[in-house]
Order: sequence, then C-alpha cells, then structure tokens
Amino acid sequence: MTGTGSAILGEVDQAALRELAAAFSAAAPLAARCEALLGRETLRLQDLPVTDNLMLADVNRQGLARSGGYLVSSGGTTDRPKFAYVPHHQGARQVAAAWQPMRPGDVMLNLFAPGRTWAAHYFYNRMAEECGAFTVPMGPMEPAEIAEWCPTLARLGVNVLAGTPTSIAAFLAAARADGPVIEKVVWVGEPVDKACLAAIASQPQPVQLWGNYGSIETWVIAANTPACPADVLHLLPGQVLELDQPRPLLTRAGQGWATRLMRYPLGDRLEAAACRCGKPCGLRVLGRADDQMKFCGTLVSISQVHEVLGELPEVEAVHLHLCCTADDQPLTAVEQMTALVRIRDGHRGDGDRIRAHLLTRVYDLGFIAGDVPGSVTVSVIGALPVNARTGKTQRFVLCTPARPCASRADTAKHQFA
Repeated sequence: MTGTGSAILGEVDQAALRELAAAFSAAAPLAARCEALLGRETLRLQDLPVTDNLMLADVNRQGLARSGGYLVSSGGTTDRPKFAYVPHHQGARQVAAAWQPMRPGDVMLNLFAPGRTWAAHYFYNRMAEECGAFTVPMGPMEPAEIAEWCPTLARLGVNVLAGTPTSIAAFLAAARADGPVIEKVVWVGEPVDKACLAAIASQPQPVQLWGNYGSIETWVIAANTPACPADVLHLLPGQVLELDQPRPLLTRAGQGWATRLMRYPLGDRLEAAACRCGKPCGLRVLGRADDQMKFCGTLVSISQVHEVLGELPEVEAVHLHLCCTADDQPLTAVEQMTALVRIRDGHRGDGDRIRAHLLTRVYDLGFIAGDVPGSVTVSVIGALPVNARTGKTQRFVLCTPARPCASRADTAKHQFA
C-alpha cells in the first residue's frame, strides 16, 4: 500500500498489520476487535481501529515491562500533558538508518533543555551516538553565557547546533567572532521562522539545515536534509499516513522504533508535497488541527492570524495573548486578543500599520474590532515569551479566570488600541 501525493503516504504489508493488531489487542478497549481482525484472511489498513493517547501508553508500557524505558511528556502549556513510554534506545538506530544529520567527528552542541520529562535533549545525545559524533550536552544558554562560552566551544570544535529554531537563532545572534564555526543546524519542535533563517544567512560560511517532525506520542515521523526546502519533510520508512481523515492518522510498522502506532490521530494538519530532492512521501505541516478559537462568538483561526502577520516584511515572530472567560474549553470563550510582535533588525515597527493589516486581511477580526472596541490590540516588543521547558517560542497563551495573564507592561514597548 503506497501513496504518491494521494490520500495515503507510505506502505505497510499484511504481516505488519497483523503484528499491530496482535500488539494492540493488549489494550482492553481494543481487545475484542483486534482479536476478531486476526481471524480474517486479509486485513486492510482501514480495518484497524483508531487509537488514542491512553491506548498508546498502555500498549507501549506493556511492551517495555521487562526492559523499562523513559516516561516522557508533551503539552502542559495550553493543554494537559500527554505522557508516553519509550525504550532506552529511543528508536535512534531506526531513525539514523534513514536520516544522518551528523557524521563521525562532528561535535554537536545540544541546546535542548534536559529534565522535566522533556525528551529532546536525551534523544539528540543518542542520535549523535548513532552517527558517531561527539556531544556537548549544554542545554539552554542565555546571551551572556553564549558570548562567554564562545572561545571554549570553538576550541572543542563545535560545528553542529541542535535545538529549536528559537534557540538556534538566539545562539547565532549572541555568538562572538571567536566562537565556533557552525556548519550544520539540526532543528525540531516548531517551524523554521524568519529569525532562524536570517541568523543562518548571516553566517560567513554555508550552514546546512537538517530538520525532523514528530511529537512525544509519535516520536520522529518525518525528516529532511539540506537538499529539501525547510517546510517539506519526508515520511520515514515504516510509517503510513492517512491524509483523508478528519485528522491525519499515523501507523508505524516494524521493530526497533521508539513507539508502536496504529491509526493514531495527529494534532497537526498535513498535506502531501513534492520535493525538489526527488524523494517520495513528501509532506508539509500546515498548522495545528485544533487551532480555531471562538472569538466574541466568531470562529477565527489562530494559524491564519500568525500567517497574516507574517506576511509583513518587518514582522519576525508573533505571540498571541488570548483572554478567555471560561476555564473549561477556554478557546471557545475568547474575548480579547493581543498580538505581541517582534520586529526584524533594521525595520521599523508601526503597530497601527500592523493592526490595520491584520484587520483587513482577517475579515472577521475587522468586524469584531469594530463591534467590540479594544478586543484586538497589537504590542511591538523586543523579545517574545519562550517556553523554558521546550525552548519554543509560544504561539499563544490562554488567560482564564483561574489562570490570569501576567501584566504585559514589562515587555511591551508600545501598546496600540
């Protein structure tokens, strides 16, 4: 079963389908259905049941009963954390068999934060091991630390950065001339934005861009190389992606991966994409599947707000403060939105112009702003909030009666009503 720009990307055979049905029969809610499927002469991918995070955790925990593993989590910023069980090897050998961002002798500076059930720091240490590279397990660095460490990192021969696009851009912006010569950046966790691309372009030497895509529940799904555009990734072997469902469904076949997956709904909207590198099974991440908010009674896409503000050449990055009147399902009760905007170096930030562009391009926001004065505001600021645990620039934060937002007076340079 193969997809080439169709509704299904990837392939899976009968043996793999049966192995998955047998494995997921261990999850109590699926036992009867999976056992019935095993009695069929022929199985189709669509015959397998759709799973959820609790089912995945149950099956993967049972699979690690003898060997043990890591218990890691995602989320917690705008939703409850989702926990996952992964083996100590983290599937790094399987990933490295298809994607090798480092070579023997490379020295990788690991900027991902360790601890707090966040997995990226440990995974990239394992990836360096599989690729035969050295690791400097540093974690997040403040600008002053980066400058101070630059001569040492240069002496160590650091030539690879691994981190989120936010942390990579911050490192390159703060690095001194006597710092390490970076040849590659390995990114994950958020899209490569203008700030990251500008920081890479500012380097005196060429810098390769290597990225991958996945989540805590799915681990690594797809990856790209310097031969690919930053926004096109390729499904790894053994993965099958159903794109014609309300949410894309991911199935993973074969042994040695970090997690078992059977028709698991992803949290992002995806589309098949051709790639200039010529490899098959290309995909593009379009944004979150659940990014709509009910703003003053009208549905508005959070991704669209980001995309429209990103059209302006002076806008480097955006963060939204969403003030809600409900603690339960707060995105259904948004009453005020402030767009915090960081301006690119060398450009002037005109908040009135940015707000006018937003209200013109997002039709419904224009009506809301006219009917409810003060409901849509823009602040031009020097630095956007970064999640200390994940190193990502937060796309939005929800302020609710039980969890009110801190005052923005300390960060906002200008407030435009």
